[in-house]
Amino acid sequence: ESNISMPQKWFPGTGTASVTLCGSPVSDVTKLLEATDGWGSRIQQVIALGWISIGLPQALGDESLTTEEELARKLYTSITVLKALQNYDGSWSYWRGDDSGDIYTTAQVLHLLSAMKEHGVPVDESMISQGTRYLRQSLSDEVPADNAAQKLDLVGRAYACYALALCGDAPLGWMNWLIDQKTLPADGSALLSAAWAVAGDRSKAETILGGKAPSLVDKPNKSWSPALQSLALRLIAHEAIAPGGADARNDA
Repeated sequence: ESNISMPQKWFPGTGTASVTLCGSPVSDVTKLLEATDGWGSRIQQVIALGWISIGLPQALGDESLTTEEELARKLYTSITVLKALQNYDGSWSYWRGDDSGDIYTTAQVLHLLSAMKEHGVPVDESMISQGTRYLRQSLSDEVPADNAAQKLDLVGRAYACYALALCGDAPLGWMNWLIDQKTLPADGSALLSAAWAVAGDRSKAETILGGKAPSLVDKPNKSWSPALQSLALRLIAHEAIAPGGADARNDA
């Protein structure tokens, strides 16, 4: 039994609320899928939709899932849209209609596609091969001279290395080069660590990751913060180093 009360200082007509009661331990999880419609750019919506569709069955465990057909449809939609959004050079762009792709967004998509394959979702191999070719070429691009732009660029390169490693094409030479870059931010180190772990060198991965997890105390009421993103990337690294291990569970 629960009591629900409205704030006493509210004026009539200034707010609304709804309560849904369900006798089943598993409610209609498709609401989570619908929530992605308002997130960022079109490509980010599709990426979020794909990850949620993959993760929901695992999160629900053995509970009765009545939305399997809906999840399968969402996954098919994600792959179809991603294929339509892929540029002629194999890349993906943050904004729809932008023919010049970027390394970070392309790495995000390949990260998702590799996870889909791992979960048995049929993926067009040409999408992956064209994407990996673009990332390989992008690693050879000149590093920006501006300090801020350089840091963002290096994080993108680290993500590219991780995505390529997931696709079975770890660029070991570039991964070693990134280790020597003194301006590589913590987010880049986490992604580089994950790349080395996937490539089979867990000792090097642990050395690169190092340090303490970022604190979330500075913005406890924010749904997103740089510290939260950094912690999520450390989770990726820890999961790659020791799947299901204590460090990954602590990050989660």
